[in-house]
Amino acid sequence: DNFNTFLHQLDFYKQVVLRLGWSAFLVLRVKLLSAFPDVVSCVELLPCIFAILASHAPRLPDCLTHITRENRGKFLLKSMADTCKADYGRVQARMPSVEALLTQVFTSAVPEWRTAVAEAKAKALSDASVPAAVGGVDLVA
Repeated sequence: DNFNTFLHQLDFYKQVVLRLGWSAFLVLRVKLLSAFPDVVSCVELLPCIFAILASHAPRLPDCLTHITRENRGKFLLKSMADTCKADYGRVQARMPSVEALLTQVFTSAVPEWRTAVAEAKAKALSDASVPAAVGGVDLVA
């Protein structure tokens, strides 16, 4: 397994992010794809996970420096799909289910996200004049 031999050479933050991304990929692959997923489906799932991880990074990797903070939401998923050689339309179609499942997983695991979801639900209930769908935390914004 080359992943673990290469991992110890990175700084701690990068190790945590890579492990989180790999774990997220494994969970989503089992939950969202068929029992025997094909390579194309897996390649379409990777850009979704990369985009979510990169959107929360303090700075983007060197290969994405052309994306500014202002247009990050608009171009990040497309850049990730292009990098992975995945069909952007299919990646874009897969993204809502990825966000929904990761929100569900992280909301139950991360106290700050539980608090954010609870506050969003409370705000939606107090603002009864505007119907709002509160499903979780926006992972890409």
